[in-house]
Amino acid sequence: MFYLQMLTKVVYFFKWLQYQQTIYFHLAGEKLFDIENGRFAKLHSPPTQHFTIIFNSFVMMTLFNEVNARKIHGQRNIFEGLQRNPIFIGIWIGTMIGQVGAREIEA
Repeated sequence: MFYLQMLTKVVYFFKWLQYQQTIYFHLAGEKLFDIENGRFAKLHSPPTQHFTIIFNSFVMMTLFNEVNARKIHGQRNIFEGLQRNPIFIGIWIGTMIGQVGAREIEA
């Protein structure tokens, strides 16, 4: 039981960390990565690395949330039965590959 409580705290910590990371990337990402600021770009200007990093952060949060949303009704072990669900694993891996592919095609 202690393991499941600790796992839940770790999951909540990483959700909080991803949210904070996205906010930080938006406000200070150009200084952190030494890239051009994309916040003040004109409407139809080309995409910037700044917003690409922010978008990738949101996609990673979505992938992490997909794993968390598998269990409902107070079940704590989000990894239980994961290997028995090939459709979920295929969608998750496909989303990850699609994200990396879309980013590389644009760049």
